[in-house]
Amino acid sequence: MGLFTNTLDISPTNLDATISGLPRYIVNKSFAFVSENGHTMTVPKGYISDLASFPWPFRNWFRPDDTRWAQAAVLHDYLCSVKKYPRRHADLYFFEAMQALKNPWHLRWAMYLSVKLRSVYLNLLG
Repeated sequence: MGLFTNTLDISPTNLDATISGLPRYIVNKSFAFVSENGHTMTVPKGYISDLASFPWPFRNWFRPDDTRWAQAAVLHDYLCSVKKYPRRHADLYFFEAMQALKNPWHLRWAMYLSVKLRSVYLNLLG
């Protein structure tokens, strides 16, 4: 199982909300995730994320800023934005990060499948 080097330190920004209406957060202190295979991925201070981008019908059950998954969501956003890894690897690192945060298996799988469905949707759009 991978591990985070430190806890997530974020704060809301005054930037406009995303298209989906989610507020944006700024990373106040960089953090790294070390995966099982030894890759170290560092999210820099100043990176801006919308955290977990759930479709609005699911936000009653899953808050985007919930600390149980926020750090994994910021890591995933960062990996997708820098494009250093293929999207499928970013999705797998998200799953591993969810495990490192000690989320139960059913929550890890539900959230992993949601990011995979988003990947399929984005690929269909081109």
